Amino acid sequence: MIRQPIWTRRQLSDLKTHYESGVPIQAIAEALGRTASAIKTRAQLNGFRRPRRCGSKEVEALKTYAAKLGLDEASLPTAPSELRILICLSQIDISSKPGLDKACSIGDSARNKAIRALRLSGLALVDNFCSPSEVILTRKAYRSRPEPVLADNDQIRLGVLPSMTKLCSELDSWLPAICRKQASIDMYRCFIIRKLENTQTGDITPADFYSIFYDLKRH
Repeated sequence: MIRQPIWTRRQLSDLKTHYESGVPIQAIAEALGRTASAIKTRAQLNGFRRPRRCGSKEVEALKTYAAKLGLDEASLPTAPSELRILICLSQIDISSKPGLDKACSIGDSARNKAIRALRLSGLALVDNFCSPSEVILTRKAYRSRPEPVLADNDQIRLGVLPSMTKLCSELDSWLPAICRKQASIDMYRCFIIRKLENTQTGDITPADFYSIFYDLKRH
């Protein structure tokens, strides 16, 4: 019996990325110079998980459930992983990336791909200035939601930012109206303050900051 070469760290990293992204087993085997059975065995030994397959009926069920939670039907994505993350965030208000992995039973590569898509569609914001990174839904994700009194339409268009004093004062009345738990209120508040600070230093745009509160399509 021919002995298979030892797996290197780089190969295991590539296996995890490809396996959890849903790349066909045979394609992974050819890329890594292994047999299909070796790929399956090593992935199972290391606890790597394939992305869950989701039929059209399940996608529709996820969309229906998301709509019941107050998410905007017109903005909902069609990818199951993106839908699960939206649903999870709408229930827990804010989450770290590892927290999403646990709550959604999703691998980190699939999670990162879904979050990138949600960011591009304007449905989510990510704070990479803390560790671990935190993810939050924007106003666009919701069908209706109370908005804080931070700025008028002209200020939003001009990118004029609220003062820290005004922001903190408004958050004290706004956050309890949208968050279910005190822990969520505290995390959400820290997230928004960091976002304003990042905006003031030019790390994100004013439009990104205001999208937390306002559906900018209306303006």
